[in-house]
Amino acid sequence: MRLGFNHMGRHIKDNLQVEIIGSAVKEPSCAKGDVLKDAFNNTSIGIFYLGLGGTIRCFNKKILQILDITLDEDDMPDFREMLVYANRILKNAKDMERVFLLPIKDYYEPQQLVLETKDGKVLFCTSEAVLRDSLIEGIVWSVSDITEHKTQERIATYRSLHDSLTQLPNRTYLFQKLDKLTDLESYPHKTFALLFLDLDDFKQINDNYGHATGDEFLVNFSTCIRNSLRVPDTLVRLSGDEFVVILDNVDKKELVLNVIERIYQDLSNGFNIANEQMIASLSIGISFYPRSAQSPRKLIKLADRAMYSAKNNGKNTYCFYEDE
Repeated sequence: MRLGFNHMGRHIKDNLQVEIIGSAVKEPSCAKGDVLKDAFNNTSIGIFYLGLGGTIRCFNKKILQILDITLDEDDMPDFREMLVYANRILKNAKDMERVFLLPIKDYYEPQQLVLETKDGKVLFCTSEAVLRDSLIEGIVWSVSDITEHKTQERIATYRSLHDSLTQLPNRTYLFQKLDKLTDLESYPHKTFALLFLDLDDFKQINDNYGHATGDEFLVNFSTCIRNSLRVPDTLVRLSGDEFVVILDNVDKKELVLNVIERIYQDLSNGFNIANEQMIASLSIGISFYPRSAQSPRKLIKLADRAMYSAKNNGKNTYCFYEDE
């Protein structure tokens, strides 16, 4: 057996043809001519046929390209040798091993498997049983490279959970995270502080300098706040000029004040935008989980209320909900 990382020296039998009827796959035959052989070798899907003994009995060119291997027709690998190779190239080789070691009766139903290679490929694999007299005598695996599809899927997921301007997590992300943190079965002893941030008089920046300057201000503000937080903390853009911070594993005012003081100190340096030095004025309201409330929406509502108390106290300051 030869398994390598290059595409050179591949050996493909001239008579490799597979005829698929429904879910059953007939053995390769050289009696069908060149058309079927060309279709088999030039399909966009990689195919290999695994006999009951666990040895690869035939394969097409595409499977070699997808797996980036060389196979020798005179020394075909069995599935155990394939698992050794899989451990070298796959992030989730255990998933492949689990499926390959299933009882043969399980293969009457197609098996599906998604594999990720260490170099970033995502492969979708599905099986079909080769039947003779209703008994399985081999398995055909088809393998598709769905890396591009998964990449686009991941991009779409990222965009659905992040603000397009600041690249911060958005409202949807916030409620997903809060639902997770407040799940008593998963986190029976969880504590955190929730800070509701609102920029004071941000509308004046848009009115006086234009929305492009306002957007740049928001990006600078977001970067500044993010740099003021600890690694485990989360900053979310809720909407417009409203933001939420989750301070994980924090249940004491003193710890919150350490972060708030750092935020105000960093903001005091201002931002140079369009040759103007701009200072951010920020009002903050704070609630605690589970002390103030147990539901995500209630926590946000109480922190929002405390934030408005801070505005009523002269803006550019903070207020704890329990101190109202």
